[in-house]
Amino acid sequence: MKLSKKQIVYLIFVIIWMIIVFLFSNESAEKSSKASGSITEKVVEVIIKDPEHLSQSKRDTIETIIRKLAHFTLYTIGGILIANFMNTTNIKPNSMLIIYSILFATMYAITDEIHQLFVPGRSGEIRDIFIDSIGACIGTYAFIMIKNIKGRK
Repeated sequence: MKLSKKQIVYLIFVIIWMIIVFLFSNESAEKSSKASGSITEKVVEVIIKDPEHLSQSKRDTIETIIRKLAHFTLYTIGGILIANFMNTTNIKPNSMLIIYSILFATMYAITDEIHQLFVPGRSGEIRDIFIDSIGACIGTYAFIMIKNIKGRK
């Protein structure tokens, strides 16, 4: 099977996305927590009127939300990129493209969480697989919607 130049470019985008996810997951717990902690502090400064009086438990909740939004966002992007690549193949109809795209992203989310089991201080969480899969679903459906809108013009 020979890939077209367009397919190669779209596949490279998927591989780059996969590498980025891998690199984030490969960070130690300390480094990852430090990064999300600094983002949390910036969010708290912008949103909360009196951040000095915000309890640590509320800060932890905000940090958890930020971390889960990062999962969701990364996999939404992944869903778009994977569906974009799948769209260049002979997979028909759209329902099969959707299934394959979401399945691929979910399988990658599973391997990503397994990978984190081997990173110091990190853990693999089933909850993150669900969040990643929902992000991939949203990204895949966004791609299909945009594709259908462009197809009508």
